[in-house]
Amino acid sequence: MKLLEQILKTPRNLTRAISFAYIAFFCTHASNLWAGSGQVLDEATKKPLAGVFVYAAWSAKVWNPVISANDRCIAFTITQTDDKGKFNLQDFSWNFEFWLPSRTRAVGYYLAGYELVDDGAKDSSIVYLRRTTETTIERLKTISLRGAEHCLAVSERKILVPLYRAKYDEANRIASSEDEKKQVIYFRDAIDRIELGDVEFDKRRSKVEIK
Repeated sequence: MKLLEQILKTPRNLTRAISFAYIAFFCTHASNLWAGSGQVLDEATKKPLAGVFVYAAWSAKVWNPVISANDRCIAFTITQTDDKGKFNLQDFSWNFEFWLPSRTRAVGYYLAGYELVDDGAKDSSIVYLRRTTETTIERLKTISLRGAEHCLAVSERKILVPLYRAKYDEANRIASSEDEKKQVIYFRDAIDRIELGDVEFDKRRSKVEIK
């Protein structure tokens, strides 16, 4: 306690303490704060792919007395490639809760009709996509919406709509059987929930169910 009081009383010591905290934080977490930039190419033609959605989500372990640890999404960012297939993601997660350990960053890529060639190389500056060879039901599972909303505040979730619409359009286009068409409903619902808000969406859904 005396040491803390001494640090707070001396501006120079306080500045040094803050600087040390930031240095320690970046040395510990810097590699998992960064998202990065790169280029997406077609594996077959080696030509750049424009309009590819590229997104990154940062997660960390949260400890509590009930369960030993729980993963929590702490940041999310999304962009699209330009006409040269290049992209630039937000450089940092901008989450400075240094007490959250075991940080990880997952990067995803989406373009209708394409799949990632090598998932292990997803952090490379050159990323290759290829035409998907999956069956329709496999493709619907691959492009399913996995709840990126929980990474964002309600007011921020509309940044997901272009990605969700692109996935919905592909799902709606390739679905032919009744089971496949049922899967498409989830894509449409995810968009409506973001655009309408939880309360209005649930209200409209309840009216439909009553009918």
